[in-house]
Amino acid sequence: MARQFGQADVAAVDVFLVRAKTLRGGPPDWIDSDHDGEVQAHWDIADESGVISAHVRFKIVKRWIGYPSVSIIWGGSSIWRFDIAPPEIVKANPPSAAELGLPPFVAGSHEHAWTDNRAAILQGAPWGLPIRRPLPPQVRKVSHVLPQLALRANITLTAEQYDFEAPSKPSLLDPLYGGEQ
Repeated sequence: MARQFGQADVAAVDVFLVRAKTLRGGPPDWIDSDHDGEVQAHWDIADESGVISAHVRFKIVKRWIGYPSVSIIWGGSSIWRFDIAPPEIVKANPPSAAELGLPPFVAGSHEHAWTDNRAAILQGAPWGLPIRRPLPPQVRKVSHVLPQLALRANITLTAEQYDFEAPSKPSLLDPLYGGEQ
């Protein structure tokens, strides 16, 4: 269950999103997640003074290899997320999405934008980012969404950070995918 956050938390996220930031260091390694059946990578986000206050989490459910999610995690909660999904996966939007001009159902890749979900969180809804915004069908890889996430959160990427990608096919010998160690 998503935890409740207050007005001060929402204001702190607003400030975090507008401040200039960078990703710290080189590309992260993919590792087994605490959740069975998932692999993930974390990339620390540092502010202008080098303080790390959040991270980008890349996650792949092993049975959906090729369809990662990319989130900004702040204070232990997701504040923005991109889900790369096949077009046949259809998700319902809550009724409040209509107020933003968003469709009642979203097929394929989509984003859970802070800006779309902020008002509901301010009104006391659990912090779960339920509102989805469809993405163009050509958005199919981490390298497509990472620059968009960086733009929305004021994160400056270096040239080599643009090329970070999720594993596309597991090796049968790779321990991340159940192979021998």
